[in-house]
Amino acid sequence: MAQWQLSSQQNKRGIADFSGGVNTGSPSFYIQDSQSVDEFGWDTDEHPSLKTRKGRTPYGSLTSGITRLLTNFGNTHLVRAIGTALSYNSSGTTWTAIAGTFANTDWDATNFDILGPALIITNGTDTPRYWNGTALATVTGTPPNGKYIASDNRRVYMAVGDTVSFCAFQNALDWTTALNAGTVQYFTSNGGDITALKAFEGQIW
Repeated sequence: MAQWQLSSQQNKRGIADFSGGVNTGSPSFYIQDSQSVDEFGWDTDEHPSLKTRKGRTPYGSLTSGITRLLTNFGNTHLVRAIGTALSYNSSGTTWTAIAGTFANTDWDATNFDILGPALIITNGTDTPRYWNGTALATVTGTPPNGKYIASDNRRVYMAVGDTVSFCAFQNALDWTTALNAGTVQYFTSNGGDITALKAFEGQIW
């Protein structure tokens, strides 16, 4: 009578890293373990070996409270809002406080030019501010107290209720000049307030 033996291969663990790229010339049953038949959205030339892992890596120092904003100031550093405080991280290890105490609510942000690179942030409660990498200043020129904000290379847009306000041409400190700045009411088929404002491919959505 035959005796069945456990294969020594059963205890070995493997990893699929897809370094073999896409193989569309063979049935999926016959391709190598390092290949795939479809890799939608993957650039196998730039990233020939993709892997995932469990867990997370902390970025900078920890703090208490709910994260209300995490965004980039250009390609210089990160800015975040946690609870009632703002801070920035330019080193990858330490968050530095930005002076001020603000409403404990969600923020939105966009990068634009205000006398140089600036990150404009707003939360619908506090007066909109802008961060230039060194100091936080108030957006002047009577901006709306928008909950949502976006920008293209011409203007900054803020949404309040069902109305979108836009600044003067390339001047985020002017929200009132006639025939330059202004507002437009945006109606949806279901009615209601605007719940997001984003820039994509040169358009404001």
